[in-house]
Amino acid sequence: MTALLIAPTSDATFPIRDHNPRGGFPVVTLCLIGLNITIYFASLPITAEPAAYAAAGGFVVGFLLTLPYFLAKGGPGYWSATKGKPPHPEADYRFVKSQIPRVCCR
Repeated sequence: MTALLIAPTSDATFPIRDHNPRGGFPVVTLCLIGLNITIYFASLPITAEPAAYAAAGGFVVGFLLTLPYFLAKGGPGYWSATKGKPPHPEADYRFVKSQIPRVCCR
């Protein structure tokens, strides 16, 4: 828990694994992203480093500049029309056992 309060680095966030087996709305993924952003911004007053504020400002400005473009290009309408799926068939991967031999440590 102390790592969360020291500095807003990649070590102070939760790993995000985008795994949605049901194919529905990714509630867990979006909650984890929100939690990461909350932890980052909450830890800014603790560190008070200019680089951390610059990174946070870049995130906010980038989001604010991108959002109108996304909405103007019809982003929500596109994803509603395709029901959240990309316009190509789902990839089917086959997993096979590796032919690379294991090397034991001494």
